[in-house]
Amino acid sequence: MQHSSPTLPFYIRFKTGKEEIVDYPSFEQLRKNHLESEDLFDQKIDSVSWKEKTTLVTYSAETKEFTRSIADGDVNPYGWRMNHR
Repeated sequence: MQHSSPTLPFYIRFKTGKEEIVDYPSFEQLRKNHLESEDLFDQKIDSVSWKEKTTLVTYSAETKEFTRSIADGDVNPYGWRMNHR
């Protein structure tokens, strides 16, 4: 029996304006395997976004930087909730 690793949906925005959603186990696998080479990946892609737990991660191919923001409004980073009455 072959085990498959869990995958994440990646939202890809190409520089041509085309958008695509693909599933890969990690960003590194996406970058290596989605196009012919990693250099071509950075040349053709504008940005890639995906969700890790409660964080929305966006990779910019132009700056080669990752930005992270809280994706769920119900996240409390302190681990406690106030009782509003």
